Amino acid sequence: YSIQAASPEDAARIFAKKQLAEGYVLEAVHPYADASGNILYWRIRCKHPATKRKWIRPMHLDEDGCYHLSEPPAYKKQPKPLYGLFPLAQHPAAMVWIVEGEKCANILNDFFEAQAVTGQHVAVTSGSDTSSWPRYTARHAVRAVRRGRNPASPDRARRFAVTKETTDC
Repeated sequence: YSIQAASPEDAARIFAKKQLAEGYVLEAVHPYADASGNILYWRIRCKHPATKRKWIRPMHLDEDGCYHLSEPPAYKKQPKPLYGLFPLAQHPAAMVWIVEGEKCANILNDFFEAQAVTGQHVAVTSGSDTSSWPRYTARHAVRAVRRGRNPASPDRARRFAVTKETTDC
Protein backbone atom coordinates (compact mmCIF):
# COMPACT_ATOMS: atom_id res chain seq x y z
CA TYR A 1 0.00 0.00 0.00
CA SER A 2 1.08 3.61 -0.37
CA ILE A 3 0.93 6.64 1.91
CA GLN A 4 1.56 10.34 1.73
CA ALA A 5 3.81 11.91 4.33
CA ALA A 6 5.70 15.16 4.87
CA SER A 7 9.11 13.47 5.01
CA PRO A 8 10.79 10.07 4.67
CA GLU A 9 11.09 9.94 8.48
CA ASP A 10 7.34 10.54 8.89
CA ALA A 11 6.61 7.84 6.30
CA ALA A 12 8.95 5.45 8.12
CA ARG A 13 7.12 6.04 11.41
CA ILE A 14 3.80 5.29 9.72
CA PHE A 15 5.09 2.11 8.08
CA ALA A 16 6.75 0.96 11.33
CA LYS A 17 3.75 1.85 13.52
CA LYS A 18 3.22 -1.74 14.68
CA GLN A 19 6.90 -2.26 15.50
CA LEU A 20 7.14 1.07 17.34
CA ALA A 21 4.06 0.09 19.39
CA GLU A 22 5.87 -3.16 20.28
CA GLY A 23 8.82 -1.21 21.69
CA TYR A 24 11.09 -0.96 18.66
CA VAL A 25 13.03 2.28 18.22
CA LEU A 26 13.38 3.97 14.86
CA GLU A 27 17.17 4.19 14.60
CA ALA A 28 17.55 5.55 11.09
CA VAL A 29 16.09 6.11 7.66
CA HIS A 30 19.10 5.54 5.39
CA PRO A 31 18.94 7.24 1.96
CA TYR A 32 20.32 5.35 -1.03
CA ALA A 33 21.42 7.75 -3.76
CA ASP A 34 22.84 7.37 -7.24
CA ALA A 35 26.24 8.72 -8.25
CA SER A 36 24.67 12.17 -8.86
CA GLY A 37 23.13 12.35 -5.39
CA ASN A 38 19.53 11.68 -6.43
CA ILE A 39 17.68 9.67 -3.77
CA LEU A 40 16.63 6.30 -5.18
CA TYR A 41 15.05 4.85 -2.03
CA TRP A 42 15.52 4.57 1.73
CA ARG A 43 16.07 1.71 4.14
CA ILE A 44 14.15 1.95 7.43
CA ARG A 45 16.03 0.58 10.42
CA CYS A 46 14.26 -0.17 13.71
CA LYS A 47 15.70 -2.08 16.64
CA HIS A 48 14.14 -3.41 19.83
CA PRO A 49 16.26 -2.30 22.82
CA ALA A 50 15.46 -5.35 24.95
CA THR A 51 15.49 -8.18 22.41
CA LYS A 52 18.00 -6.55 20.00
CA ARG A 53 15.81 -7.77 17.14
CA LYS A 54 15.97 -5.64 14.00
CA TRP A 55 13.27 -4.60 11.58
CA ILE A 56 14.81 -3.31 8.33
CA ARG A 57 12.69 -2.53 5.28
CA PRO A 58 13.12 -0.62 2.01
CA MET A 59 10.88 2.35 1.18
CA HIS A 60 10.58 4.43 -1.97
CA LEU A 61 8.77 7.51 -3.20
CA ASP A 62 6.86 7.23 -6.47
CA GLU A 63 6.33 9.90 -9.11
CA ASP A 64 2.99 10.84 -7.53
CA GLY A 65 4.59 11.68 -4.18
CA CYS A 66 3.43 8.52 -2.39
CA TYR A 67 5.71 6.36 -0.24
CA HIS A 68 5.70 2.57 -0.61
CA LEU A 69 7.13 -0.02 1.79
CA SER A 70 9.16 -1.74 -0.92
CA GLU A 71 12.09 -1.22 -3.22
CA PRO A 72 11.42 0.76 -6.38
CA PRO A 73 10.14 -1.57 -9.11
CA ALA A 74 13.34 -0.99 -11.11
CA TYR A 75 15.43 -2.65 -8.36
CA LYS A 76 13.36 -5.79 -8.08
CA LYS A 77 15.11 -7.28 -11.13
CA GLN A 78 18.49 -5.60 -11.06
CA PRO A 79 21.30 -5.22 -8.53
CA LYS A 80 20.87 -2.68 -5.77
CA PRO A 81 23.19 0.32 -5.55
CA LEU A 82 25.93 0.70 -2.99
CA TYR A 83 25.12 2.69 0.12
CA GLY A 84 27.55 5.60 -0.13
CA LEU A 85 27.73 5.68 -3.92
CA PHE A 86 27.31 9.48 -4.07
CA PRO A 87 30.30 10.37 -1.83
CA LEU A 88 32.29 7.66 -3.58
CA ALA A 89 31.57 9.31 -6.95
CA GLN A 90 32.47 12.74 -5.51
CA HIS A 91 35.89 11.56 -4.33
CA PRO A 92 37.40 9.48 -7.12
CA ALA A 93 40.80 9.11 -5.44
CA ALA A 94 39.46 8.14 -2.01
CA MET A 95 40.33 4.93 -0.16
CA VAL A 96 37.11 2.90 -0.10
CA TRP A 97 36.16 1.08 3.10
CA ILE A 98 33.56 -1.64 2.56
CA VAL A 99 31.60 -2.39 5.71
CA GLU A 100 28.57 -4.40 6.71
CA GLY A 101 25.54 -2.16 7.02
CA GLU A 102 24.60 1.47 6.66
CA LYS A 103 25.06 2.17 10.37
CA CYS A 104 28.72 1.13 10.25
CA ALA A 105 29.32 3.13 7.05
CA ASN A 106 27.89 6.22 8.72
CA ILE A 107 29.98 5.71 11.88
CA LEU A 108 33.13 5.33 9.83
CA ASN A 109 32.32 8.33 7.61
CA ASP A 110 31.66 10.43 10.74
CA PHE A 111 35.04 9.28 12.05
CA PHE A 112 36.70 10.31 8.78
CA GLU A 113 35.04 13.72 9.03
CA ALA A 114 36.20 14.15 12.65
CA GLN A 115 39.75 13.29 11.57
CA ALA A 116 39.53 15.79 8.66
CA VAL A 117 40.15 13.06 6.07
CA THR A 118 36.78 13.19 4.31
CA GLY A 119 37.52 12.91 0.63
CA GLN A 120 40.55 10.75 1.29
CA HIS A 121 38.43 7.93 2.76
CA VAL A 122 34.83 6.89 2.03
CA ALA A 123 32.91 4.05 3.71
CA VAL A 124 30.24 2.17 1.75
CA THR A 125 28.22 -0.99 2.18
CA SER A 126 28.89 -3.85 -0.15
CA GLY A 127 25.40 -3.74 -1.65
CA SER A 128 24.60 -6.27 -4.32
CA ASP A 129 25.77 -4.29 -7.33
CA THR A 130 28.97 -6.25 -7.71
CA SER A 131 28.98 -5.32 -11.39
CA SER A 132 30.07 -1.80 -10.38
CA TRP A 133 33.08 -2.97 -8.36
CA PRO A 134 35.49 -3.45 -11.28
CA ARG A 135 34.86 0.21 -12.22
CA TYR A 136 35.68 1.37 -8.67
CA THR A 137 38.51 -1.02 -7.92
CA ALA A 138 40.25 0.12 -11.08
CA ARG A 139 40.63 3.61 -9.60
CA HIS A 140 40.34 3.13 -5.82
CA ALA A 141 42.33 1.25 -3.26
CA VAL A 142 39.73 -0.91 -1.55
CA ARG A 143 39.82 -2.18 2.01
CA ALA A 144 37.20 -4.34 3.66
CA VAL A 145 36.22 -4.41 7.31
CA ARG A 146 35.69 -8.01 8.34
CA ARG A 147 32.22 -9.16 9.23
CA GLY A 148 31.75 -9.24 12.98
CA ARG A 149 34.44 -6.58 13.42
CA ASN A 150 32.37 -3.59 12.45
CA PRO A 151 32.92 -0.39 14.36
CA ALA A 152 30.30 0.43 16.95
CA SER A 153 32.09 3.62 17.95
CA PRO A 154 34.80 5.87 16.51
CA ASP A 155 37.37 4.24 18.84
CA ARG A 156 36.50 0.78 17.54
CA ALA A 157 36.49 2.16 13.99
CA ARG A 158 40.09 3.24 14.47
CA ARG A 159 41.12 -0.16 15.86
CA PHE A 160 39.27 -2.42 13.40
CA ALA A 161 39.19 -0.47 10.14
CA VAL A 162 42.51 -1.77 8.82
CA THR A 163 41.88 -5.50 8.61
CA LYS A 164 42.02 -6.83 5.08
CA GLU A 165 43.13 -5.33 1.80
CA THR A 166 41.36 -6.57 -1.32
CA THR A 167 40.66 -5.59 -4.89
CA ASP A 168 38.26 -8.45 -5.58
CA CYS A 169 34.91 -7.55 -4.07
